[in-house]
Amino acid sequence: VYVRLKKELENLVWEEREFEIQKAGFEMKVRDLKNFLEEIEKEIARKLDIKNNLDILIGMQSFIEKEFANLIETIEKKVMLKVHYDFNSLVQKWFSMLVDSDNISLRLAEDFSPAIIQNEHEIDYGYLSGGEKTAVALAYRLGLNQVINKLMSNIKTRDLLILDEPTDGFSSEQLDRLKQVFDELDIKQVILVSHESRVESFAKNVINVRKENHVSEII
Repeated sequence: VYVRLKKELENLVWEEREFEIQKAGFEMKVRDLKNFLEEIEKEIARKLDIKNNLDILIGMQSFIEKEFANLIETIEKKVMLKVHYDFNSLVQKWFSMLVDSDNISLRLAEDFSPAIIQNEHEIDYGYLSGGEKTAVALAYRLGLNQVINKLMSNIKTRDLLILDEPTDGFSSEQLDRLKQVFDELDIKQVILVSHESRVESFAKNVINVRKENHVSEII
């Protein structure tokens, strides 16, 4: 009996060792599976982030292709309408100061070209008198200068205005009104080139230039 029991004990001990070995193997496999599962979960999370970012990019692309272009076009139209309104108001203001008449006025067409209205009818620029043509050109130039200065706040010449022969064909009354225009412009420096001696009356500094044999010199 002792021998038999001893043999059975030895067999049981051997089987226990076998189970311990198998258990250790299974535990190692479980650890490997856990590590693998963690890696899979990390990969899933990474790919979900990629998918979310891709969905955002696709949405942005769709917005740019379908809506952004229309939005920019709408903004451009509104900006241009505001520019046209301001430009038109300035042109009308300066022209009405230079030409004192209820029968003729100046406004801007949709393409920003000057439109002359006489007795409620648009007329061609060529039908105007010399002084009226000059008034149209000067009013347009002054309005354009102010609009550009307003749009481009960092422009370096915003306080400077240079005009070359802006009084051609002007009557004495228009020359007087020109001084009022310059006063309302409120620009620090206006450089005016003119053969009209009357302009000297409202100029702070006058530089006379004489030209002989195609050579100009200061007198």
